Amino acid sequence: MKNRTYGELCLVRSTGNGWLIYRDMVGRFVVLHTAAPEVGKPAATLAGAYAECRGLERSKPPLPAEAPG
Repeated sequence: MKNRTYGELCLVRSTGNGWLIYRDMVGRFVVLHTAAPEVGKPAATLAGAYAECRGLERSKPPLPAEAPG
């Protein structure tokens, strides 16, 4: 997957609630949601990415995807 902010990403895991954990070409992890795939949160480790997913699930629903145009 290609992301404007993070470049080329490789899917690592899906949390089941729409949150996806990717790894970039440098080895960093990125948390994205299927509803807003261009808005991501970086994480240094896989454990940090899971924690980020849990925090985002509890804090608020994801932003809607931007309309093309």
